[in-house]
Amino acid sequence: MGQGTFSFVKIGFRISDNLKVAVKIVSRVRLHPEDEINLIREIEIMRSLDHPHIVKVIDFFEDPAYYYAVLEYIAGGELFDRLVDKATYTENEARDVALTIFQAIKYIHDRNIVHRDIKPENILLLSKDDDTTIKLTDFGFAIQTNEINYNKLAGTPGYVSPEVLERKPHGKPVDMWAMGVVLYMLLGGYPPFYSQYDDDQRVMYRRILAGEYSFHPEYWANVTDEAKTLIRGLLIVNPDFRMTVDEVLSHPWLLKPKEELALINLSKNITALKDYRQSRAAKLSQAFTSAAVDTIRKLSNANLATTLRSANLNDIAIDVIRKVSNSNISDAIIIEAARKRSGINNQDWRNSAAVNSNTSSRDSLSSLNSTTVNSARTTPTNSAKFPR
Repeated sequence: MGQGTFSFVKIGFRISDNLKVAVKIVSRVRLHPEDEINLIREIEIMRSLDHPHIVKVIDFFEDPAYYYAVLEYIAGGELFDRLVDKATYTENEARDVALTIFQAIKYIHDRNIVHRDIKPENILLLSKDDDTTIKLTDFGFAIQTNEINYNKLAGTPGYVSPEVLERKPHGKPVDMWAMGVVLYMLLGGYPPFYSQYDDDQRVMYRRILAGEYSFHPEYWANVTDEAKTLIRGLLIVNPDFRMTVDEVLSHPWLLKPKEELALINLSKNITALKDYRQSRAAKLSQAFTSAAVDTIRKLSNANLATTLRSANLNDIAIDVIRKVSNSNISDAIIIEAARKRSGINNQDWRNSAAVNSNTSSRDSLSSLNSTTVNSARTTPTNSAKFPR
């Protein structure tokens, strides 16, 4: 199914009842001791969870060479990918999605677990034929609220909360901030703090720290005031005043009659979401190509690099690099090279190290798709129409 820095995923079947599963096989030899500790913690947290909208760990095995995590098979892909294919989209659909995710968050928060990496890529659909069965995945950054080291970076740029950026102690409110960003995108079609016109992560971080965002009339005029009020209650810089999941679940927007919200057409905003995702994918695609050419030039000769550049190697970059390097260069190193060349850091952070060094990015159990690679293979677009 896929391959990561330390692992690969295969489809499996449980012998007793032929249940289709995903088996993630992680190399113990290549795993750093810190990553091994995090892996075991992730397994322990996920095995303690049993909720219809959270991906399940069915079983776990180990031998001297590998760990084997048997996971629920999720075949529907990312929720936002499904949304951009919709012909029509209403505020009621956005509300239903948000309600489901908030219910999953309440389940983990009631058990004193903080996810710390809620984002669209970690919200999946169970199957290609089902638009309603949503699964929250990727607990690689999850912690118990009594754990230490709260002041380390964790999360994904664009969804990370102000207190994490400031390396302050943090807990459940970081998930609520991230859900504020997700909800903004569900309704508006574009992220609140990112701008295509100043594609600078430092600018985005300044906006996050200041809680600076807008409801642009061309996309938000038809959205109900209750929805915007809820977003304002989530995107509060001071975590002490940010809404809790219990407060959210009793908010008037989540209780509004579906017949009323179903009349509010947000199809234009889905077009903005599609433009945003294509724009970001195009930037990542360019970064991958540049990093691949640079790496190949060092490993081989200029003629080979020139040939590959003219062949537009976006789709084959990593495979080519593996072949010419005898498989000694990992995906994570290629991604890091792309980030340094382009200034884009769209990969997850592993504490503070993943931002500033060549350390490998986290290889989480429930990340069954190589999101960054798949995103880079999306057809590029010349321009995006989302605000700013």
